[in-house]
Amino acid sequence: MLRKLLLIMIGAVVQKRAALIFAVLFLLIGIGFNLPCPAQELKSTISSGGTVQPGFQDIKGEPVIGESNGLQIGGIYVLGGGAGIKIGTAATGTVPLYIARSGSDILITWDAQVTNPDIYVLTGDGSGKYTADTGWALALSGGVLKNPNGMGAWSITGQQLKHTGEVGGGKTEAYYKGLQAGVPATDPNKDNTQISNLAAAQAVGKIIVNVYGGGRVFVSAPFVTDSLNNILGTNFTTNDQACIWDNSLGKFTSFQTFGGGNWPAGINAEISHGYWLDITGTGPGVLKPITVIGTISLNPVSTQIYTGWDMVGNPMPKQIADTGFVAGKVAPNDQIWIWDNQQHKFTGTMSYTTAWAPAALLLPGLGYRYNHLGTGFTWVVGN
Repeated sequence: MLRKLLLIMIGAVVQKRAALIFAVLFLLIGIGFNLPCPAQELKSTISSGGTVQPGFQDIKGEPVIGESNGLQIGGIYVLGGGAGIKIGTAATGTVPLYIARSGSDILITWDAQVTNPDIYVLTGDGSGKYTADTGWALALSGGVLKNPNGMGAWSITGQQLKHTGEVGGGKTEAYYKGLQAGVPATDPNKDNTQISNLAAAQAVGKIIVNVYGGGRVFVSAPFVTDSLNNILGTNFTTNDQACIWDNSLGKFTSFQTFGGGNWPAGINAEISHGYWLDITGTGPGVLKPITVIGTISLNPVSTQIYTGWDMVGNPMPKQIADTGFVAGKVAPNDQIWIWDNQQHKFTGTMSYTTAWAPAALLLPGLGYRYNHLGTGFTWVVGN
């Protein structure tokens, strides 16, 4: 009996020691597995239990190891290289930009939580040089100005990029796009592998329309619909007027007067629509450059064309072969009337029989009067 009791006590001690040894070994093995691999360098980690900020997509509960690319969201870093992340509805890896006038400068800004984006620029002579991803130059990268040759002067203060002297002067047209740091411009975009990251980025831009005082001028905006104040700006004189034509009714429906430093609230400049402006506060023959700014549509723009007189404008800041008015929709003897903003009168027409003669080319920023003799149709212009 005593011998049996002694064996039980010895067995219990052995079991306790074995359990202790097993626990120590398990702890050591666990530490070993959690040590960083010698080939990796831990730069930053993302680990979030929920949405960081509305419009941003984060990684939930999954630690990620890699090198930060400088995009910081509420103290959380996003990894460099690759596709980047999605911000709101913008394409993955791109940075939504905002454009404004700041005195004589064009001001480009972006979300304050996006640090060190790559900003690209494209300029032209006013004939419509916009492209999705060809001819663009890097203007800002890693917070450093790149000063691309022949594309104007620049300054940077914090997260405000200025294209200096571009309001009322400088390049006749200029466009801007943003990519997240480390996202290659020419790589296929994650959301649509048929186009590049740069092509997927939505552009903002400006185009200068030269008008002259002492009469009526004809303008349009090749940008997404926005207020007259935002699109046309406020460099006008009290009692200047915007004459609003309704294509569906074939008549003017309102006359908006500039006063108090602003256009009336709630009045928009609609994309692809032509607007008559009475420049009465500037002397006859005096040049008055209008700096039209806005966002370029990423999607095709559809405009209803009605029988009779339609006031139209190019909805894209690029050259469009045959204006997009194609056979089967355009009627024989249709005409597009061309207005001269210096002489304040129509100076020519483009006519259609089996083709436009001369070749119809609508310059961005100018308005045109289209006399359509057939049944109505939808005019579609792609990006």
